Amino acid sequence: MLRPALLFLTAALSLAGSGSALANPFTSLWNSLFGDGQVTTVKEAVLPQYSKTVTLGDALENYSDCAGDTVVWQSLEARGRNLVEFSCRLTKSPSVIASNRANPLMLGLLKASSFFTGRKAPELSSEAMQAYFKFERITLAVRFAMSKLDESAFETDSVLLNVNFSDGQRGQIRLDGDPLRRVYADTPMTDFDNAEDFASFLQDLVEIHDADVSSGDTI
Repeated sequence: MLRPALLFLTAALSLAGSGSALANPFTSLWNSLFGDGQVTTVKEAVLPQYSKTVTLGDALENYSDCAGDTVVWQSLEARGRNLVEFSCRLTKSPSVIASNRANPLMLGLLKASSFFTGRKAPELSSEAMQAYFKFERITLAVRFAMSKLDESAFETDSVLLNVNFSDGQRGQIRLDGDPLRRVYADTPMTDFDNAEDFASFLQDLVEIHDADVSSGDTI
């Protein structure tokens, strides 16, 4: 007669062979029996739209724009939803911003963006540019919302950049589009597909720098 532990292992291995669209079933079974495990569920997930073999955890933890010793995984609760958050300090993106902000094309697009969208036109003096685009640190936060119906399912909730400027100002930018694609492609998070998107991002930086940080608003 099989002992209970062996019965559990046999059942778990059988489930693991069946496959799952988002997470390893063995992980889900283990989590349900031995604890929360939502972080593990997210880390072990395979997202086929990006890769059929690389787990989400491997993609994020080996992302070259992240400083490896700053990687943090944690479970959160916000707006009545259970979230798993991955965060790290970005190392390449600040340099990408610095190398592009002095580009005359970017400055022209920044002015044009302000004109057409009605957003605040930034002061483009060298002193102002230093304030807007000089950073103490930029932190990436990727949040995943766990399903309330299926413990092995989740969706991307938000991708955020928490920006600390060198002059003490700080703010948060929500990245639209598909930022995870840049993680799997291993390109800097601020390496946008076109100049217009980059100019819009620079405008976001200007606005959060000049915003009232006590308001807690996200651009």
